[in-house]
Amino acid sequence: MRSLPGILVRDTTREEQLAKHFDTLSLCLHKDNPYYENQSITPESAMNAEKILLALPPEEEIPRIGIDDDQVMMHWDDANRFILLVDGSQVHCVKRATTPEATYHENLSMSNDFEIIMRLISSRHDGN
Repeated sequence: MRSLPGILVRDTTREEQLAKHFDTLSLCLHKDNPYYENQSITPESAMNAEKILLALPPEEEIPRIGIDDDQVMMHWDDANRFILLVDGSQVHCVKRATTPEATYHENLSMSNDFEIIMRLISSRHDGN
């Protein structure tokens, strides 16, 4: 996955960071987007990624976003290496990615498991 240049600039406000993410998601609906060659996301993936971003509490860091295998990837730059993939109505999470202690939560449904998804994001700092 490639990070988008300038997507998370520390001097911008939370609202500006979210607006940049929403612009990126909108551009990535088409395979001819300027960021990811021959990759695009579905409108459902973009909508669900936006829903997650908007539901983040104010004290929660805004993640970096990217496109990986036509899915929206969100990742937080912290010690727990938390990654969340949005693939249409399905969400897949991994805490401590690329480590032997990795914990996976796969095939979570945006319609049925949204509260679980948000709890996983907010608990990413926990030692579990």
